[in-house]
Amino acid sequence: MDNESDGWEVLLRPDPNSEQPFGVLEWDLDMPGAGGHTAKTRETATRPPRASSANGKTASGVGASARPPRTSGPVVTDRDMDILQWIGRHGIVTPTQVATHFFNRPDGTVGTWAAYRRLRILEQLGLLQRDRTFWRESTVLRVTTAGARFADLQIRPARLVPAEVRHALAVVDLVEFLITKTTGKSTRVVTEREMRVDRRRELRRDPRNAGIGRIPDAEFHLSSGGRIAVELDLTPKRSADYENILQSYITQDYEAVWWYVAPGVVPRLRKIVADNNSDDFVSVEAWKL
Repeated sequence: MDNESDGWEVLLRPDPNSEQPFGVLEWDLDMPGAGGHTAKTRETATRPPRASSANGKTASGVGASARPPRTSGPVVTDRDMDILQWIGRHGIVTPTQVATHFFNRPDGTVGTWAAYRRLRILEQLGLLQRDRTFWRESTVLRVTTAGARFADLQIRPARLVPAEVRHALAVVDLVEFLITKTTGKSTRVVTEREMRVDRRRELRRDPRNAGIGRIPDAEFHLSSGGRIAVELDLTPKRSADYENILQSYITQDYEAVWWYVAPGVVPRLRKIVADNNSDDFVSVEAWKL
């Protein structure tokens, strides 16, 4: 995607009787004319027109006061914007997770191929990036810098850390499961990435009153004003480490803590929670990858 042009470009069909190369009609944002812009032609290699969203942004994040006529090419829809924001908030997701979240039909089926088509378009526009991770495992998706800017995200694109991929994808699956089975779509989900951004802002604004304590893998903000911490811990730890995590949650203002661990750890962790008189708001459940 060309980031050097500040205007809109529309392809012109060449004169079949002319030997001149394709021209590009460039919308000069600084000069008045039809639709608030003046068109000028320059001879250069042709490029596809950049898509625009409903708020008049180009894929490179440049706004326009008036949208010039679009001749052809993909359009970024409202759902595409939601997809970019959702991926950016989670950091790393799979195409299947996108399909399940955004292309779930009323009959319970998933529009997988429709999801894949939209994702390919967002990749072609340079708003999404696809990465390979492990052999025989699904590729993962991340927003690009242009995608984060276009979707007005306040979070930087995620880095690909192979050692963290499985946990990151498992958190997405767990959050989707809990929304569907427990809290409902009206619950606002705050991801770990969003919480870390907020924590850094608090530290810059007032280091003495910045938030402390453990940052969970996700938070559910309920309509009642309460907060639920979601912790996914599939790597076995020493009992002392579990107790330290528990004490951190005890000191924070959570209505409940939903703690998911490997099945073999459940009995031991439940005993630790009960010994610390915390089983009234901390629940321990099993979760498999």
